[in-house]
Amino acid sequence: MAMASVQSKPLVIGLLLAAALAAALWKPDLATTAVVFALWANVATIAVRFHNVPAIAAVASFLVLGLPLFYYVVIRREPIRMNAVIGLMLIYLVVQVASAEFSADITASFPALVVFSLQGIVLYFLILNTVRTHVQLQRCLWAMVLAGVLLGTLSLVQRVTHSYRADYGGFAASHTFDQPKDTSDPGDPAAETEDKQFAALYPSWRAVGSIGDPNYYAQIMIVLVPIALLQLWANPGWRARLLALLALAAILCGVMLSYSRGATVGLCALLAALIAFRYLRLRYVVPVLLAVIMILAMTDPMFIRRVQTLGGESNPRAVDRSILGRRTYQAGAWHIFLDHPLLGVGFGQSPKYIPRYGRMYGYMLGPKDAAAHNMYLQILSETGLVGFAVFLLILWAVARPMFALRGYWAQNRPEYAHTLTSLMLGLLLFLVTSIFLHLSFTRYFCLLLGLCGAATAIYTPRSEAPATAQPRPFSPSRRTAWYEA
Repeated sequence: MAMASVQSKPLVIGLLLAAALAAALWKPDLATTAVVFALWANVATIAVRFHNVPAIAAVASFLVLGLPLFYYVVIRREPIRMNAVIGLMLIYLVVQVASAEFSADITASFPALVVFSLQGIVLYFLILNTVRTHVQLQRCLWAMVLAGVLLGTLSLVQRVTHSYRADYGGFAASHTFDQPKDTSDPGDPAAETEDKQFAALYPSWRAVGSIGDPNYYAQIMIVLVPIALLQLWANPGWRARLLALLALAAILCGVMLSYSRGATVGLCALLAALIAFRYLRLRYVVPVLLAVIMILAMTDPMFIRRVQTLGGESNPRAVDRSILGRRTYQAGAWHIFLDHPLLGVGFGQSPKYIPRYGRMYGYMLGPKDAAAHNMYLQILSETGLVGFAVFLLILWAVARPMFALRGYWAQNRPEYAHTLTSLMLGLLLFLVTSIFLHLSFTRYFCLLLGLCGAATAIYTPRSEAPATAQPRPFSPSRRTAWYEA
């Protein structure tokens, strides 16, 4: 019976893929929405890791976006969208190849180059060309929010029921933490005593969602907070607002249960941005924030204790060991950049060098292949000033037209302005939390960039559009004009 089940699995997978392809041709917009949901919920990786689905099936699910692209370009004869970001991403790829060429081992960069090509450039191009209307963009944003609701709700259920060993099909993989170990000298009695002191700063369980790591889980969840929050302003109906409020609560549960200090910094940045954009008033935020802190202090003091460690300690041995590790890895990445300032040590190769540099300039011995734990230091150490400059140009090319379009639609079509603002704030939170995390999941970042590019293309005014009311003039720069389909 077991053998028959194993032999029938490829047939079932083939039938499911065939059904997915047929649905993608029949309803291309629905296929795009489903792929966005699957990408943000990490469905393909879960299928491979937890359900023995072949890796080729995960790749095929990613390429389903090619069918909506075929529908728009070939059947409906709509033009292919190209913009400045795609050009800059191609230049960034050239810089990555050059850094690998001048590195000590060019073959070590091949996996990272393949990931950036497929999950970066190709994914951005597909999202840009398959999300073509305001309605479709809203569906994709709601698909991301629903993915966050699923993950956050399962994390909450896992916490309430104490079912920490259950993985819920892979969407709430268990991750329990015993007391942290000192990898520098496991036999040192002083280190063991220190570990016991540090154990008080760690919760015994942290939500990791479908990612498998609590900090990256918090990162993909916190991006959804402004997207769900601004639906309260974008939707006039009370049903949509209630749904957005419930979704926001579930997402925030996932963020809080990850116990991520970087996410806490991101939430503070979000509050500052909402005040700057005049969505919130400071005199209302302060008392609400104090009330939230008091509630957390009474219901979950471990969260408050972990946040307090961000302030640092005068005694280095009293600092949280994970913070010492991050300082060590970041110091190592910074000194790698100082030794290789132009093109770095090779794209994707910094983990080979960080342990050695960390021993020279850090605070503790790190494990083999330790990463930078900072996306910006990672880029500097791997591609140097040249790669970092191109990366900043990519962010500028994404953000500049969105700011202009937000001001253009603010009075005439505020729902457009709210959508643009939610994407900008989501991108901001990803960048803020990346101060504490290296770029390990390229697809999330480039999916977010793709939606920003699609929003710019959708909301760029066209001369042939009928004029209802007259918003203030919009004069896009030459670079912004590339977004017009």
